[in-house]
Amino acid sequence: TRTSSFCMNMVGFASLLCLFPRPSAAFSSFSPCSAPRPASAFFASSSPFSLSPPSRCYDLLVVGGGSAGLTAAKFAATFGKTVCLIEAGKVGGDCTWTGCVPSKTLLAGAKRAHLWKNMQEKYSVDIDDRSWRKMLRAVREEVHDVRMRIYEKDDRPEVLRDLGIDCVAGRAVFRDAKRLDVIRSDGTSFPLEAKFGVVIGTGARVRDPTSTIAGLASVPYWTYENVWEEFFASIERNPQQDVSQKKVVVVGGGPVGCELSQAISRLGCSVTLVSRNRLLPQGEAEASAEIQKVFESEGIRVVCNRTVASVSRSESNDEGSIGGSESN
Repeated sequence: TRTSSFCMNMVGFASLLCLFPRPSAAFSSFSPCSAPRPASAFFASSSPFSLSPPSRCYDLLVVGGGSAGLTAAKFAATFGKTVCLIEAGKVGGDCTWTGCVPSKTLLAGAKRAHLWKNMQEKYSVDIDDRSWRKMLRAVREEVHDVRMRIYEKDDRPEVLRDLGIDCVAGRAVFRDAKRLDVIRSDGTSFPLEAKFGVVIGTGARVRDPTSTIAGLASVPYWTYENVWEEFFASIERNPQQDVSQKKVVVVGGGPVGCELSQAISRLGCSVTLVSRNRLLPQGEAEASAEIQKVFESEGIRVVCNRTVASVSRSESNDEGSIGGSESN
């Protein structure tokens, strides 16, 4: 497992834990590979993201359509190998939808907002809430547009098909090292076999944080999977509340938590960052101290060496409180 971070409104928050899925094993008889087919073969289905591939045997099977799986599939196809990519969700994975692309786009937008605010303050010009909301809508649209542009250009099943890569929708269940079944969303399945082997690029998924933080299930919270939409949506749902009055707690002082803390703060919200260690504990201590100074100079409240244990919500308003303890 690995530990990451996520942010949420003051009414609830928790550490984000990600689990790497493990392939299942289900051994049974399996038909041998059929004769090789051209790598350019298209789906029999009219959908580019097919439920059934035109072949049952490939040189290489790739489980997971994220950055690792796409790289492996494209690399093999470049050398004329037949490839089938199996994906249960969105092709593109974390990098396109919930990681690198949205986070760096958000950071870029937040940096522009920060420079804009500094210029306004330098020349003593007030920024009203309407202006902030207009700016936030522009950043939200930019995050969406950049993700879709990259998906349309590099990740779409039609694009992969033109490269000679078949894409099928479903979950892979292993029979042995080179044979697996693809389980469709309706529960039916079909077998696939690899001549050379299978690349596993399933990435990570969010561990349910409600099992480790008391009271979290009773309040709204965000993870890195939905913060890109829910942060902006939460502001739109409260037009009577100034953006500057919105309080956000980020739990986790790793790279994701630090990025989101600074971005959301620069986008106008009040941010508290809680870390069970110093910030960026895998890096140099001097760098952690310097980053904390920068965050605090920008108005971010940083709480280190604390562990969040519980969340409670006030019955009289939409705010809440947290309970925690000092980390060893």
